[in-house]
Formats: sequence, structure tokens, C-alpha cells
Amino acid sequence: EQRASPVTFIIATVVGVLLFLILVVVVGILIKRR
Repeated sequence: EQRASPVTFIIATVVGVLLFLILVVVVGILIKRR
């Protein structure tokens, strides 16, 4: 059995960062439209 492997943790971190960056970009676009 493989416990929580480092790879899974890294993938989860990368996905979280990407989602955060996308959120920042979307908010920035909405602010510029005003």
C-alpha cells in the first residue's frame, strides 16, 4: 500500500496555486472593466 505520496501532495499544491492565479486574473479583469 502506498500512503500519501509526495507526488500527490505536489500535484495538489500545483493545482491550488493554479486556481489561485486564475482567480487573481479574473478579479483583475473585472476591476479593469469598471
